[in-house]
Amino acid sequence: MCLRQALRRQRAPHGQTSRLAVASHGDCMADRHAAASPRASSRRQRFGRPLPSVGGLSFAAFPSAEALASADESDLRALGMGYRAKFVINTAKRVQSLGGEAWLASLRGLTRQAATVELRSLSGVGPKVADCVALFSLDQTTAIPVDTHVWAIACRDMDPSLKEAKSLTPKVYDRVVQLFT
Repeated sequence: MCLRQALRRQRAPHGQTSRLAVASHGDCMADRHAAASPRASSRRQRFGRPLPSVGGLSFAAFPSAEALASADESDLRALGMGYRAKFVINTAKRVQSLGGEAWLASLRGLTRQAATVELRSLSGVGPKVADCVALFSLDQTTAIPVDTHVWAIACRDMDPSLKEAKSLTPKVYDRVVQLFT
């Protein structure tokens, strides 16, 4: 079970709220790669280090790049990663070769554009994932992860001519980012 699931199950007393934050750069990277799968908790239990239990519930951290780099693709596929398994393994190996957590932390000192270029050099990382990692884990507050919902808002409220685009091409993506910055 992941912490998010546990927090959904436990209601906070009236007037109190719970906040979650991405703990590390690697966690955010792994989360963005694995977000489409409902089996993320199983992957954390299998490859992540154990965390303290809360209310009798067990938790595990996101796996480290080292743990994912040494994982078998078949193991990750069996845990619901599907075609993403090879991207996760290749990305973890590449992050390790670049310096691991220290390399990821160094991206905080770059501009948003430079940080996202570095992130996009990783296998399976496109503009939206790079912008998500930049925004949620690298303190790049000008990063705008553009998905179909953000695109729709830009079309509706900022530039109706964007409706003419048939898909979210790199040129359209960049235009939407410009509208929000």
